[in-house]
Amino acid sequence: RDAQESRGLGDVYKRQKIIFVGSLLGRLNRIKDEAIVKELEERPTRECLFKLADDYLAAVRANTFNPKVFPQSVYALSKILVNLYPRVLMEVPTIKEKEIQVYSCCPGWVRTDLGGPTAKLSVEEGTVCPFYLVSLPSKVLPEYQ
Repeated sequence: RDAQESRGLGDVYKRQKIIFVGSLLGRLNRIKDEAIVKELEERPTRECLFKLADDYLAAVRANTFNPKVFPQSVYALSKILVNLYPRVLMEVPTIKEKEIQVYSCCPGWVRTDLGGPTAKLSVEEGTVCPFYLVSLPSKVLPEYQ
């Protein structure tokens, strides 16, 4: 059984939502290797995402990090993975069977401990997108998937 399917999804009721909070810093244009970008754009897989993370870590550990391939910040790479993972989850049979909606959203640059005091949006403004997704009808809407 696939590891993604066995991580407690048996206890999840039908028509629930999984919402990831991503970032515009996780855009694929931060990866400079066109072959990697093409693979991620076409159909990202769990294995592909884990390989990207493993390759990044291996390059950093071996001191062979190449900014012409990877984004320069680990935060950007982590957000690329967060932005893409919902597309992977949407293909998991249990997710489909239980009609679980999977979304990724970017709240913008929000004044938090991470965003800092000069960020453009208040916390309240940053919650608009996640709250909108929570408020969508509890059924799979193909136009939003």
